[in-house]
Amino acid sequence: MFRKAIFAAGAVLLALLSRVFAYPLTLVVPRDAFSVLVLGREHGKFLDNAKHCFCYLQDNAAGWRCAFLTESNATASMLQRQGIDVLRYPSWPAFIRLLRTGILVVDSMDYGEHGRIGLIRGARVIQLWHGAPLKEIELDLHHRRLARLSPLKRWLVIVYKSVLGRYRRTDLLVSTSEYFTEQAFRRSFHAKSILALGYPRNDAMLDPQRQSGGLVNCNVDVVARQRIHAHRESGGKVIAYMPTFRKNKISPFETGHMDLQRLSIFCERVGVLFVLKLHPLMHGRYRMENSPFLVNIDPDSDIYPLLASVDILITDYSSIYFDFLLLNRPVVFYPYDLDEYLQDDRSLLFSYPEMTPGAHAHTFDDLLACLEEQVVGVDEYVEKRERVLRLTFDHRDAAASVRLLKHLGSMSL
Repeated sequence: MFRKAIFAAGAVLLALLSRVFAYPLTLVVPRDAFSVLVLGREHGKFLDNAKHCFCYLQDNAAGWRCAFLTESNATASMLQRQGIDVLRYPSWPAFIRLLRTGILVVDSMDYGEHGRIGLIRGARVIQLWHGAPLKEIELDLHHRRLARLSPLKRWLVIVYKSVLGRYRRTDLLVSTSEYFTEQAFRRSFHAKSILALGYPRNDAMLDPQRQSGGLVNCNVDVVARQRIHAHRESGGKVIAYMPTFRKNKISPFETGHMDLQRLSIFCERVGVLFVLKLHPLMHGRYRMENSPFLVNIDPDSDIYPLLASVDILITDYSSIYFDFLLLNRPVVFYPYDLDEYLQDDRSLLFSYPEMTPGAHAHTFDDLLACLEEQVVGVDEYVEKRERVLRLTFDHRDAAASVRLLKHLGSMSL
């Protein structure tokens, strides 16, 4: 608790210094309307919507000045090897670019942290976010947490978040559908405009040409990609397991809800490759079996160029299944801790049974039985997937980036 308090005090001090010293500069330094700076989630990882938006801009935004901002030395080095204009933050070039850029594209809410809040005043902020939510997010979650606090603690949290700019109004929030705009995004964000343009990351999933592109494959797990493609070429199916992060950081392997030894035996028997993609804080909290039928994907790598090669998805509360519905392939839901998950910290925005179009398993034995049915082709959820898909996406194409670039152009005129 003491360490958290020290960290929070440091973050507030840095934000205040940024506002005091950088804010006046934004009043005199002109912004370049055709300069776009893209900041990846978790302080600059090259994945998800930010990455795929940037990849499209690099190839198609003639006349624009595009750069990627990151706090990661590894990400900066990786992109520099690709010949990409990348800025390492903090640095003087990054400070200057933040002062000068006309448009800042982000896909999370930490973009104002680490002293950036004062530098971005006056820039148009485009919030792509990172998923059509099943769970409470941002303002929805923030208000519910505030209600639990004493008046003094509530006031301190409000001041803390305000100084950091956590819930500042963005110029554009990208949604996936009008339904999700009204049922989820409008109540969760402050935004001047919310448009159902779709997600750039899904372009990489739906367009085979982009899956073979150079920059799109940057930060994709090479070993996993090779094993997935080799298995599919041999006629086998691929199952991917992508569970949600738990607040207690405990993985299903630690609780006994996933048995890798039995899983390996099952995969060998039915001839499938099982792909594990866990949250970074869950990754490594289990012993990986040395099996030709199991493959572990780097948790900080980009999964979207590989999703088109996945035949069956297993998840619980992760928004990734909404994206996977665009492929019209089976999803198996494994909410083995649903009651505990809801009591812990999060509430769902929708009815779980109604919004999860697939078989539900609550024990490991149930999960294996559901998977065996799906592998042999028993798919009873086509109509239910279609119903949820209609609610989730107004567009089912690989043109989200096209629509976004068109809108950025209209903003800069």
